[in-house]
Amino acid sequence: MKRKLTKTSVEKIQPGNQDKIVWDTDVKGFGVKVTPRGRRSYFVRYRVGGGRNGRQRKPTIGTHGVITCDQARDVARRTLAAARDGKDPFQEKKAQINAETVGDFWEVYRQRHLTVRTKPRTQADVTAMFERHILPVLGKQNLRAITKSDISRLHSKLNAKPYQANRVLSALSGLFGRAEEWGHREEGSNPCRNIQRYQEPPRERFLTQAERKRLAVVLDLHEKRNPVAVSFFRLAMLTGCRKNELLQLAWAEVDLDNKCIVLLDSKTGKRTVFLSSEAVQILQEMAREKGNPYVFPGAKQGAHLVNANKLWLKIREEAGLDGVRIHDLRHTFASMAIEAGLGLPVIGRLLGHSNASTTQRYAHLAEDPARAALEIIGKKISGS
Repeated sequence: MKRKLTKTSVEKIQPGNQDKIVWDTDVKGFGVKVTPRGRRSYFVRYRVGGGRNGRQRKPTIGTHGVITCDQARDVARRTLAAARDGKDPFQEKKAQINAETVGDFWEVYRQRHLTVRTKPRTQADVTAMFERHILPVLGKQNLRAITKSDISRLHSKLNAKPYQANRVLSALSGLFGRAEEWGHREEGSNPCRNIQRYQEPPRERFLTQAERKRLAVVLDLHEKRNPVAVSFFRLAMLTGCRKNELLQLAWAEVDLDNKCIVLLDSKTGKRTVFLSSEAVQILQEMAREKGNPYVFPGAKQGAHLVNANKLWLKIREEAGLDGVRIHDLRHTFASMAIEAGLGLPVIGRLLGHSNASTTQRYAHLAEDPARAALEIIGKKISGS
């Protein structure tokens, strides 16, 4: 079967009971294979030296969706040109892959996947994990030779920090998944598969009413010296926004007339954050820095506040809030919403959760208001 291969024409090919091969009409030797499960992968067929007697090769170029049809066609053209010159691109690539280290592939993965398909914060977090924990241990080892026991040993070395250990395992799993997908390792060989993750005890910390009062007093004391950061902490608890959502908040996203913030690119995509009257008042009273588009301007001209942690550590110490993180202000917002009698679906919407199971972590907090309501009902029924 032949046709002009394009994004649309490739996606229109219906899977059958066996692999389907469709050849491109523009570049002879370039084609796409569609498996019964609907997986579409581009390949190129050539003979070394270009003659009839040359050894035939048919290497896979990449998976549709990961690589575009035009990109695959360009690779096919270069491969065919090299084959006509007597070279064997397949063997050269195979030799290169066989000698490839984890560190070598990390650079490929970072440029081809991480910087293209993930948000800047994710890029920074994953890069930090590789540089601190992964590359010093596995960086010089052969990518194809890494086994499950290698990954398990690294995971075990981090057992004192279960959250960190599990995040490192997830980061490695992503890298080896792409290595399989791009032909740098055999399919189904991801060495991170079936390694048991450490149990992660809940880290939610909610401020009590007494703690919230102490925090309010300390924030008042710091307001004149650090108005931007203090407003940031207050809005964190009044909106339940994630730390980076507020740090990167631009005035263009603030709609005071409609009492809301429209985040153009939150962790879960575009979403609307509703503002209470108290939150609106804080924003109304904030000074706008000329030439700076951000609500919370940083030290550098035109930049947003980058790090509020140093001041937060001082404030939490003065307020007697040992171990409380800035992120716990978001958890406190959720706990107060439950105290107010709001249901989990509403709270999930306020927090910007894309998955209802994420909000479920607060389910146990809803028991206290429910028990209190049950006592009221019981007394009314009994007439007491």
